[in-house]
Amino acid sequence: MSKKAAEATYRPKGYGISPSLARARAPFRTQNAITGFTLFGFAVSVWAYSIHAVKQDNFDDVDFEALNTSVEEKAKRISLEDEAKARIQKPPSAEPIAEASPAASTPSNAANPSSGGGWFSWGSK
Repeated sequence: MSKKAAEATYRPKGYGISPSLARARAPFRTQNAITGFTLFGFAVSVWAYSIHAVKQDNFDDVDFEALNTSVEEKAKRISLEDEAKARIQKPPSAEPIAEASPAASTPSNAANPSSGGGWFSWGSK
């Protein structure tokens, strides 16, 4: 029997399953149902615990003054993100920055190529 013919009998066209596929899945049906119910029960228990925990909270620590502020007052406030953006986008100051001389910023062996070459010295001196 060819592979195509075998697949046609095992997985027929359409939405149903073949009798051979039903027989192959039968030993795992109970095991799969137990696993499914266990996972469903775990999800429901996590949801129920969350709802129960939230119902216990009395929300005394909520700042009601902040809840009662108007939209205009909230718009006047500056968030930390807005402050950080303002600092980043601030134009540079008008004072010139003192520039260091190029010789002072280069290491001593970079100026002399015969000393081992450049920024990194791989050999011992």
